[in-house]
Amino acid sequence: MWVKVDSVSIGSPPSSFWRGLCLDPNGTDVWMAVGDGAPIVEKRNRYTGALVDSFTGQGSGPYDLVRLGDSLCVANFSSSTFYIYDTLGNSIRSFGFPPGSLRGVDWDGTKFWASAAFSPFCVYTLNPDGTVRKTLTPTGSPTPTWMGVIALDRMYENRLWISDGTSPTENIWYCSFDTVANTYSILATFSLPTTAYAGGLAFDGPDSTGSHVWAIGRSDTWLWRLKVHDALLTHNVGAKAIVAPLDTVDTGTVVAPKAVVRNFGTSEETFLTRFTIGTSYTDTITATVATGASDTLTFMDWTADSIGTFAIRCTTELAGDENPADDLCQKSIVVAALTGLEGSEVLPAAFSLDQVLPNPTGGRTSIRYGLPGPVAVRLSVYSTAGTLVRRVATGVQTPGWYTATWDGNDARGQKVGTGVYLIRFETGMFTSTRKLVVQH
Repeated sequence: MWVKVDSVSIGSPPSSFWRGLCLDPNGTDVWMAVGDGAPIVEKRNRYTGALVDSFTGQGSGPYDLVRLGDSLCVANFSSSTFYIYDTLGNSIRSFGFPPGSLRGVDWDGTKFWASAAFSPFCVYTLNPDGTVRKTLTPTGSPTPTWMGVIALDRMYENRLWISDGTSPTENIWYCSFDTVANTYSILATFSLPTTAYAGGLAFDGPDSTGSHVWAIGRSDTWLWRLKVHDALLTHNVGAKAIVAPLDTVDTGTVVAPKAVVRNFGTSEETFLTRFTIGTSYTDTITATVATGASDTLTFMDWTADSIGTFAIRCTTELAGDENPADDLCQKSIVVAALTGLEGSEVLPAAFSLDQVLPNPTGGRTSIRYGLPGPVAVRLSVYSTAGTLVRRVATGVQTPGWYTATWDGNDARGQKVGTGVYLIRFETGMFTSTRKLVVQH
């Protein structure tokens, strides 16, 4: 595919030819080099063509350039030297190109890619210091006649765009390369929308719209954006979060379970989402979610009618899902007895520290205890060394069953660390201690 999407006027080059092109990571601007003498490096808005900034570099005869994080590398063919600057034009370092006749340059995050102008028309990979790693020689038909600027294809592995400067038409090659056999071959040739020698190439994408090559002609006045690949269609939905119920509820509480699901794919999807609590509650909803969008689903009501700790699971079910790892979201819930007297006929027969749930816990814990008569109560959390961590409950309480909650914080409001803690229940006439394991 080679389809013009849009273009912007950048005017004639201020000196000789446009030389090289790379995209700024801000998504708005491009960098271009100008001239056969001292390089003028310009930063322009890629959508309006307006000049944003410029500086004059070292050496002479710029040919291509590429962004290296916060730096900019300009390849000079006159001296076969790479010059690296910050984006204000301050020199950082330089190094030579051992094969000579330097033309194009790109960077894949770990190494440089560079082209040499003349026979045998090789493409080289280089270490960051400029030493050669691999030499790729041409193979097959058609055969190169001259080498210019280059741009790696980021959508498909082992693909490369190269310009040929011997003709103003059919002068951009789409190549495949093999770093095991150390060869590359031309798969297809293309021309700029106007009759012009290619002065710069840059690859953009992939994204939801596909992938594009940005290009300029050496003496042309236009910056072109050309679509070269359609977007890859992906099917991927997932469960992002369980919103309700919360970590702890009282018995008898009625909750509408809620969960957030997301469509991570590149097309609208209709899929089933299953929500379960313990072994007694299951509900499913079919939802349609646009690409890149999230939706909060509300399931049928659930009643917390049993005391204990229960697993909650939310699962998306899409046929052909390409990333099932994000289909499941899960947590647990503690259902505790209502705080205070549960009924006159169920008064505790004796003082008791009844349940500490969940145990182990990731933080929040429900502590149930019983009082047969009115009494002053003190419920505390201690370290195994005997240091008071947090007072959970104090004061005079009437007979009944009670549930206190410890949120996993100490007296200063800081989360406690992983380890074993002691839950101590004291009434003056009764003391009981249970161990609680905290795991983060």
